[in-house]
Amino acid sequence: MRMASLTRETRETRIEVSVGLDGSGSYDVATGIGFLDHMLEQLSRHSLIDLTVRAQGDLHIDFHHTTEDTALAIGQAVSSAEQMAGEQIHDVVVNVIGGHLASQIVPVDVPISGHTVAEADLRK
Repeated sequence: MRMASLTRETRETRIEVSVGLDGSGSYDVATGIGFLDHMLEQLSRHSLIDLTVRAQGDLHIDFHHTTEDTALAIGQAVSSAEQMAGEQIHDVVVNVIGGHLASQIVPVDVPISGHTVAEADLRK
């Protein structure tokens, strides 16, 4: 099974992440940021990646560092899980039919394998 765990520590945060790429979509997420918890739970549920996240950060200042470092830790864990299995690292993209934007359903691709990619197609 492709699994990895890691801890990412910075001056602002301490993030502990475990991923199971061949999972069932189970999750146990606590970042201190309700919306981020919800989105990570949805990522786990719909991608079938088992995900455990424990995050502590400087939330008294803002959510930026905790959100960013959590995303980086998840990407690193996914990459590590693939490497441990002897697989070539490839892009892992979760496709989600997002919420409503001006009464339109918006498809969202979420890259989670550590590659920095931003792409938007806003045509009707």
